[in-house]
Amino acid sequence: MGLLDDLLPKFPPGTIRQVAGVVKVLLNGVDYQTKPGAVLDMGGDVKSSQFGDGARTGFSTEPVPSSITVQFLVYNDTDMDAIKDFQGIAEYITDTRNHFGANNCVIASPPKIMDGGQGVEVTIEGDPAFVVGGAESGASLPNPF
Repeated sequence: MGLLDDLLPKFPPGTIRQVAGVVKVLLNGVDYQTKPGAVLDMGGDVKSSQFGDGARTGFSTEPVPSSITVQFLVYNDTDMDAIKDFQGIAEYITDTRNHFGANNCVIASPPKIMDGGQGVEVTIEGDPAFVVGGAESGASLPNPF
C-alpha cells in the first residue's frame, strides 16, 4: 500500500478523479500530512517580450523559483521549529501519482498558524521543479510508492 492510499479519499468506481495536490515534505525524516488544495508553481524562466519598430523582436528571460503553497495538518506533536527552519528537498505528489520535486527548498516566509483545524500555511520556495523519474528531470528522487 502506497503513501497516497493512506492520505487521499477513496473514489467510487467510475468516478472522474480530479487532481488534488498532496505535498510530501520530509522534515527531519518526518512526513507531514497536508490538506487538499496545495498549489505548485513549477518555476523556471519567465519570458518578457521585447519590442522594436512596433513589432515583437524577441524576448528576455528572468529566472524565478518554484513555489509550493500548502497547509500542513497540525497535531499535538507537530514540530513547528522543524517546519519554520526547513531546508531541503520538497516533493509534490498528486492523487493521479504525478510526482514533482524541487531541490534547495526553504520556507519562504514565517508559517501562518490558523485555528479551527485549518493547520499551518506555508510557502516553500526552491530550484525550478522537475518531474521525478521523467526524462526532463534535473534530478531523480526515490519513488515513494
